[in-house]
Amino acid sequence: RFDHSRGSGDDSPYRHRKAIIFGTPEFVRQELASQIEESGGVNYLAPRFAFGNLTQEEVFRSYQLFRDEVMPHFADLKANRAAAA
Repeated sequence: RFDHSRGSGDDSPYRHRKAIIFGTPEFVRQELASQIEESGGVNYLAPRFAFGNLTQEEVFRSYQLFRDEVMPHFADLKANRAAAA
């Protein structure tokens, strides 16, 4: 178990297996872009914002950051996929 927002825990096994992405919007964008590139593309994304003992406010803030600062970066991927179809 890890909880970086509260300063404890070890997330290295999750990061090593690329099973979880969290951090600043910039880091999440970069890591998500890297994994999409590495896998050859993506059909859908099913993020999970609520886990552990995050408060409702923390979860909502994470969602807002993802919506506003991460996903707009990937709008071109959707457009390119539609054009290729």
